[in-house]
Amino acid sequence: PPRSTLKPSTAASKVYKRQIKTLEEIKIKERTGCTIIGLKKEDGTYIINPELGMPIDTNGRIIVLGNTEQINKLNNVFHIN
Repeated sequence: PPRSTLKPSTAASKVYKRQIKTLEEIKIKERTGCTIIGLKKEDGTYIINPELGMPIDTNGRIIVLGNTEQINKLNNVFHIN
């Protein structure tokens, strides 16, 4: 299945810094159907199968798994080009 990494746009990133603190709060599964399978932190380290309560590193990446429809929805919801 297609995979994608989530990197919010610069404008959206500023909103996320203020409002969102954990993976659970962005509700990727509920909003897009995609499953979070890992994180790549700003320092380059990977976390596989992260806990939903894990804080978001705004300069890192969220790695997800989903079908084409789900990935397209993720790209639209989170304004990923």
